[in-house]
Amino acid sequence: MGFGVEEKTRFCSITKDARIGVKVNGEMRLYDFVEGRLEGLAVREVLFGGEPAEMLSVLLRDEEGPLSVGTSLHGSAGRSIVLSLASEPRRGLVKIRPYKNKAGYTSVAVSLNERQLRWAEPLAELDAGLDIEPVDLHRREQIRLWLERIKASLAGEPWPVAKPVLVGASKPAAFEPESGEITLDDVPF
Repeated sequence: MGFGVEEKTRFCSITKDARIGVKVNGEMRLYDFVEGRLEGLAVREVLFGGEPAEMLSVLLRDEEGPLSVGTSLHGSAGRSIVLSLASEPRRGLVKIRPYKNKAGYTSVAVSLNERQLRWAEPLAELDAGLDIEPVDLHRREQIRLWLERIKASLAGEPWPVAKPVLVGASKPAAFEPESGEITLDDVPF
């Protein structure tokens, strides 16, 4: 057995006015962004206004120790984080910068190793070919699938090539090449 020092996790959240909020000695301090090495993602169920909700925690580490950035998993900020990290699911220096989108909602720009990330899948593609209603339910399930894939990738599992397909949504047609040889031109994505 050895000696050690327990690290306290610092908690912050993405606020409605598109800032990073941190409570320090009971006082709320606001920042433009938060940055740290990506350690993982976690989801927990909470009651919000008496209704069940899922909260996303982005687990980061900076020179002062562990950080947990919290937001609603299914709000525009949570969706932005998951779909951005899904485009490049690996560890590195992550910067989360909240902003107000064109519709007036709080969203976030996410960068990895100082490079802006784009969404792995736009919402229009998430909604394409739906056989189930409502659309929001489908989006929630797709976000959960992307989240699980990111967590698996951060744990060292290989990243699958195909996008996750939700049961009940249209499935891509089976691919069969015309000849026995497959080239990059034959791949349907």
